[in-house]
Amino acid sequence: MKPTAVPSLADRDWSVLFLFCLFWTVAPIFVIPNYRPDVMEMILVGQNWVLATPKHGSLTCWILEVVYTLTGRAAIAPYLTSQICVFLSLAGVGVMSKRYLPPKGAALATFCMMSYYFFHFESTLYNNNTTLGLFWIWTAYFGLRSVETNQKRWWLLTGIALGLGIYCKMTIVFLAFSIVFYLLIRSPRRWLSAGPWLTTAAAVILYLPLLMWNINHDFVQFTYAFNEGSANEIPSLFGHFAAPFVFLAKQFLYVAPITVPLIPLLFPRKKHAVSETFKVSVNTETPPEIRSVRLSYLHFIFLSPIGIEVIFALISASPPGGAIGCILWYFFPLLVLAHLKFDTESRPFHTAGIISLAEAGIIMILFILGVFLAPAIEGHASRYHFPGKTLAEAVTRLWRERFNTPVPFVIGDEWLTENVSVYGTDRPRLWDPLWAAEDEFLQAGGVLLWEEGSPNSMKRKAEAESRFPNDGEIISLTLPQQTPFKVPAARVNVRFYPPAENQIPPEKRGESSPSS
Repeated sequence: MKPTAVPSLADRDWSVLFLFCLFWTVAPIFVIPNYRPDVMEMILVGQNWVLATPKHGSLTCWILEVVYTLTGRAAIAPYLTSQICVFLSLAGVGVMSKRYLPPKGAALATFCMMSYYFFHFESTLYNNNTTLGLFWIWTAYFGLRSVETNQKRWWLLTGIALGLGIYCKMTIVFLAFSIVFYLLIRSPRRWLSAGPWLTTAAAVILYLPLLMWNINHDFVQFTYAFNEGSANEIPSLFGHFAAPFVFLAKQFLYVAPITVPLIPLLFPRKKHAVSETFKVSVNTETPPEIRSVRLSYLHFIFLSPIGIEVIFALISASPPGGAIGCILWYFFPLLVLAHLKFDTESRPFHTAGIISLAEAGIIMILFILGVFLAPAIEGHASRYHFPGKTLAEAVTRLWRERFNTPVPFVIGDEWLTENVSVYGTDRPRLWDPLWAAEDEFLQAGGVLLWEEGSPNSMKRKAEAESRFPNDGEIISLTLPQQTPFKVPAARVNVRFYPPAENQIPPEKRGESSPSS
């Protein structure tokens, strides 16, 4: 028998979460032939073991590289890594919900979140949002235990989770501000104890290396965050007032699915008495003052980040991108249920549970069918179906035929180079001034890739050639997409920078270069 002091869901509830995450681990292997762009980026940053990129800290990438190494670089590694994070995130929602709700209510709050966009199909796009959710949820839980007990271990765990979360995405500071607001307004005497300062010290110590990196790189991550948040500016004075509503309207698309299972409890057909189970769980075991602390804390960590993003939109006249709001709704079902009186043995509650599971299953089917049928419906392939493996094999073969060495670097169109680097047997490095010097590229050589007719691709090609002039042979590749439907093939151009020992001296070069 499990100790009642350990917050947990029932065994069968853990089984549901496990099967849910197992599906999203295995299904992508069969229906998503090519890794999505962010997954490529995480793989390549991880294998370079850099502290950070101009966008974010690299903890997300390190985690993936560890799983990649442990699995022998198996194709399933990014999906497995993502679902480990999702499982732990949903577990965190369940553990948090147990502080407010009876066991069945906590399970319902958790099952509702299986229909959250960033926890189902979007979790196949392993990126910083995936790990941010994990650290956000557990930071919130540790923070709750801290304000409840004022024990140093909980304050320390809060600081560690917060400090690590910053290495995923800086928006976790919104949660830090929320906890600070709570302490200042509802529990100012806590600042006279060591706890909050222990949290602060742990978070700051963990953040210091990343701060020094930003200082040495002209605070490039702060610039990126500001530009990303201001990318959707609405012109005119009206934009300042419209931006918050535009942002919240976009967020409705994320909120709606996790609200659907709660509808039977929000609008019951008739008034149901509250069960004895619920009365004992909330009223007897939880003293009113503790429940008040918990509800107040939940209000602060839920409403404050929303307020911060809305105020930013109001001031900047720029509604934050939809994905920036992924952090806002982890505890929404919990917040609703914590303010409802419901009978866990009633028909409306059972209906809500059935809907939460059925909706998650329907979403699984719809997204899988959507990815498979999209080329037939749209008439062209997406990046899900890009022939990345075929491109990598062709580039590797062409390079080895000419120089009989592993491909050292790839440069040019970011998407194309990522595919060759991830899927190529030589695992060539993406040339980037952050990771390699120009002399390294000139000495080792590399492959330039671009797609004719694509403005962004041509821009990348021009940037590469301005840094490394090249008038060598051009090879055009026509590659069939990875879909059974008839769609236009991918067309990629390839040009080689020979290794230094294979370069022809200028005086021996012909006046023109062959092309094909």
